[in-house]
Amino acid sequence: MDYELTTSEEDRLWRLLGLAYNTLMNAIRTELEPFGIQLVRAWALWGLKAMGRPATVAEMAAILDRDHQSTSQLLKRMEKDGLVKRQKGLDKRGTVTISLTPQGDELLGQIVANTQIISEVFGCLTKEEREILRMILEKLRTEALTRVAVRSLLPPPYASKLGL
Repeated sequence: MDYELTTSEEDRLWRLLGLAYNTLMNAIRTELEPFGIQLVRAWALWGLKAMGRPATVAEMAAILDRDHQSTSQLLKRMEKDGLVKRQKGLDKRGTVTISLTPQGDELLGQIVANTQIISEVFGCLTKEEREILRMILEKLRTEALTRVAVRSLLPPPYASKLGL
């Protein structure tokens, strides 16, 4: 196939965003290695703690930006590992809620106390630059969601509490 490959400003920004994301993800994964926990599990623990109450699987799926089924499977594995407790509700639908166990809460406390890479990296930005970056990223995410709405959003009071 014969075509000309052009590089638009949007393409360059998209690749740079991807490179920054991958670099930060690799850095935090490396920082989490001593704790023997995957990043998605750490995020789940963080989300539960930030919610300040048991969360439904649907809320956890929104926090983790994953589909319901994979979130449910993840939480089942985390329960087997003693990090969370799943409890079936007494309502007709039997809504499952998830809460932190003492073991999960302790592990999250250790992670929070001993991981600094994200703070260090974002520390190179001024408060104003971080706010501008947050606004830009929110705008891009919102625009992308309007084009391919595949995930449900967390209800506003919890979204703002979690910084989403």
